Amino acid sequence: MREWNFPSQNPVLAVLLMDKMSVQEKNTFNFDVRKIDWETYMTTFAVGVREYLFKDDLSSLPAARKNLNKMKLLRMVVRFVILGLVLLFFYAFWTKFTTETSSIVSFLFQNTNNSSTVQDILENETFCGVKTAHILPLKSVLES
Repeated sequence: MREWNFPSQNPVLAVLLMDKMSVQEKNTFNFDVRKIDWETYMTTFAVGVREYLFKDDLSSLPAARKNLNKMKLLRMVVRFVILGLVLLFFYAFWTKFTTETSSIVSFLFQNTNNSSTVQDILENETFCGVKTAHILPLKSVLES
């Protein structure tokens, strides 16, 4: 396959060349990209790629668009489901953590006069079936 390579180290030269061209040359060698209708260009490009490169019939285009819309909807639904599961996980973790911690700490501070109950909790390392290992650093505070 033959390939053309036009390196442009200095894009200012293209602007200078356009300024020096006559009106007839500008019409013949139109390389001003500001005058391109990009929407028409890209539509023609996509149709050409589909027809000549992929060898696909243009009559299947409505079915392909319908399939593309289904895939976009499926992708959006999957993203929302994953986001919902992540939020549900964090909500469950946060409520469990805050409920356990607040109940244990409030129990300890409400019953500071009853040192035998606090001592039992610290020795058994459980309170209502919940491990209290994360509050053991309070042992030194309560014993003092």
